[in-house]
Amino acid sequence: MESLYTANTDSTIRFSIAACRATYITMAVSNFINDLKNKKEMTVNFNETNSLNVIHEVANGNAEIGIIRCQNIHENFFVSLLKSKNLIFEPLWEFKMLLTFSENHPLASKKKIKAEMLKKYIEIIQGDIKIPVEKNNKTIDSYQTSPQSISVYDRGSHINLLVNVNEAFMWVPILPENILKRNRLTQRECTDLQIITKDILVYSAERKQSNYIKNFISSLKKVINNIPTIDEGFLI
Repeated sequence: MESLYTANTDSTIRFSIAACRATYITMAVSNFINDLKNKKEMTVNFNETNSLNVIHEVANGNAEIGIIRCQNIHENFFVSLLKSKNLIFEPLWEFKMLLTFSENHPLASKKKIKAEMLKKYIEIIQGDIKIPVEKNNKTIDSYQTSPQSISVYDRGSHINLLVNVNEAFMWVPILPENILKRNRLTQRECTDLQIITKDILVYSAERKQSNYIKNFISSLKKVINNIPTIDEGFLI
């Protein structure tokens, strides 16, 4: 689609965005659409994908705005890539990842958890997070703290696996307390490993931001500010 949000001569609203998999983004899109005054003719294209694909979609004009997610170890790579494609970017949200697992997990009773202790448990990870490096076609993995892992490509599967797979854990941002209680999950910090993650807005330098795009960004920030109190069942 030619833009994230445009009104054509036929009055059809076209909305196109590419974003990392995160339910708070879905909520922001929903809130934004609900706030539209004229929805009689509207086409929405919401592509949830990995960060490299998000950049590709924005650079090629398939999405006017994108949201990528990267860990601190990958930030230099992404900044260099965004600059090379003449894309504008700005930080949206920075957060610390927490260990998340069932209340019945052996680590749930531990007051202090070190990275070494994670090696005998099953880590749930995003399956398509690989960062290519030009030299020797190598890849940079995200932090992986266990030799046992389950690679997941569908956001909706994460919480089911955490609940149902014995001794599984995952690194995720902070979750609302009611969501933890509802799914009998708990979150802990790792005492000797901090994984800092950033969500970054991306858009083309060649396109002018409309008021609607600015409103969508505002919707994103409102959802982020209210994440600790949101009464929705989601895993970010």
